[in-house]
Amino acid sequence: MEERFDSLEKQLADEKRQRFILQIEYDQEKEKIAKLEYKQNVMNKTDQELLQHYNAAPKRFQDISTQIRGALLSITTLDTKHNHDNQDLVDALKAVQITVTNLTLNQSEIVNIQRHLHEKEKALSSMIDAIRNNQSTDRDGLSRLKVSLTSLANSQRTLQSTVNANANTQNSLQSQLSKVTNPVIFLAVSRKFGWLLLNIAPTASNNSEIMFPLVKINVGGGYDNTTGVFTCPSDGYYALHWSVTSTDDRNRCSSAIIKNGVEVIGNQVGGNLATFHMNRNDRAWIKAISSCTIVPNHSSFSGFKIL
Repeated sequence: MEERFDSLEKQLADEKRQRFILQIEYDQEKEKIAKLEYKQNVMNKTDQELLQHYNAAPKRFQDISTQIRGALLSITTLDTKHNHDNQDLVDALKAVQITVTNLTLNQSEIVNIQRHLHEKEKALSSMIDAIRNNQSTDRDGLSRLKVSLTSLANSQRTLQSTVNANANTQNSLQSQLSKVTNPVIFLAVSRKFGWLLLNIAPTASNNSEIMFPLVKINVGGGYDNTTGVFTCPSDGYYALHWSVTSTDDRNRCSSAIIKNGVEVIGNQVGGNLATFHMNRNDRAWIKAISSCTIVPNHSSFSGFKIL
């Protein structure tokens, strides 16, 4: 029984260790998920910054277009005024030439800006595609992690159920072990009494307790030889036996076993065996049904705990 108890304790310790390892793996998987979520947030922030730059480029192009329209309007104004003053017209033409030159430069800049925007747009498209691919990969990774975490949670629940079942088994074994390691058994017999040469056989009076003062066995300490009463030390089923032998064959000793003041079973001649459940502090004794003289050392009261 002790080897089985030690084996169960070792198995319980192994299962607790396995549960601890599973908890560590579960925490590591949670940390990986947190890192992936942080990486995704950084990517989303980068996406927003790129989109802001992309949205700002058309505004700059619109400003340049506005300048071009203004220059063209100036040219139209100069054309309407060339009849008023030739000098003014020459000056205006010079001014127009300067403006046209500036416009040419602006148009070159616009072309460069458009080419630059086109390159940025391609780079942005590539980055967006890469981000989408990474997000898809991260989603697949998160899905696998969720499945793994679910599996770990199921394993943890199964392990907890096993630990609880083993704990219940251990409690049951401890209860059974307690019954085995705390037995109850007693044996007491009648004896002569007197002083020196005067030895008087014990007697039993009708409706009185029969005394068995000589204790042979009293494991558990339930029997009291001064009262003849057995007091139950622990709950369980008990087998109690008694034998009362008369010195006179013509005057048999009738007796019965009493539990808590109530007769359980009796016998007209000799004794009997009774088996019943007793709670802690229940009391049992042997009562005489008739008066008689008892044969010393041939009458006894005994009992033991079954379970």
